[in-house]
Amino acid sequence: MVRPLSILACMFKAAAISRSFLPILGQLIARGHLVRVIAGPGVRRSRLKLGASLLRHLDEMGAALVPFREPRVHPFDDANFADRGLIGSWTPRSFPSVQQEARATVWAPAWALNVSNELRREKVDLVVADFVLLGALVAAEAARIRHIALMHTVYPWPTPVYQLTVLVMHRRQGFGALCGT
Repeated sequence: MVRPLSILACMFKAAAISRSFLPILGQLIARGHLVRVIAGPGVRRSRLKLGASLLRHLDEMGAALVPFREPRVHPFDDANFADRGLIGSWTPRSFPSVQQEARATVWAPAWALNVSNELRREKVDLVVADFVLLGALVAAEAARIRHIALMHTVYPWPTPVYQLTVLVMHRRQGFGALCGT
């Protein structure tokens, strides 16, 4: 039997996140690992609190909930992070989702602080975080703790040009080069 790991999972309030994250956490717990969850309010403009359904699921699975301390000023209300386009105030039509994902980085300091504080409070073997929560991943790396970014979505640009580029790379360099191995 492998020694159970102590895992800190970092997720934010969103239905898609819950649908992808919760089954994974459930399997880890079922396999004997100890899972603590920091669940934040979201990384968008929303001010929604964690829902009763999410809290109930975490409790039923046996995951311990770690409180997320929100910043005094909501990151999207900070004048330093005002809405901007990619070029002046303009954003190309195919870029809005990328721009929205990039804006999630304004939450990075809050996530880094919360995860750093929790890692100082109680050590873990592994941090699992949603790929958008860069602050959580940075905090794990700074603490020299193994970490995994969970990517629950497909990148929004499977365009013919992109697919052709991938195919050409694959044929010229092999699959290992494409994966960075």
